[in-house]
Amino acid sequence: PGRSLRYILSMMVADEDGHQWVTAFNTEAEAILGKTAEQLNEYVMNGDEESFNKTLQEPNLKEFIFGCRAKIDMNNEEQQIRVNLTKATPMDPLQEAKTLLEKIAKYDDL
Repeated sequence: PGRSLRYILSMMVADEDGHQWVTAFNTEAEAILGKTAEQLNEYVMNGDEESFNKTLQEPNLKEFIFGCRAKIDMNNEEQQIRVNLTKATPMDPLQEAKTLLEKIAKYDDL
């Protein structure tokens, strides 16, 4: 009764420049998957493998705007970069175009 399930979602994200493994915690993972950890757990408990897999596959090839925080850790005298998501917002092409046009207009005023 007092516990609540939360996400720690490890995933690979990619763009035209490359790819990176990132970790999304609860809020960002919910924004990406569109389901709470409790809902996903219900699929597992009910044996609904189809809904579980669909939820995990749904975000594939969808565009998001991510805010990230990177940290370098030492592990066995080897540097490793850990990247955590701090924001995950679905990409809105119309809004992005407006934002870019506003930024370009600022350069025209110089």
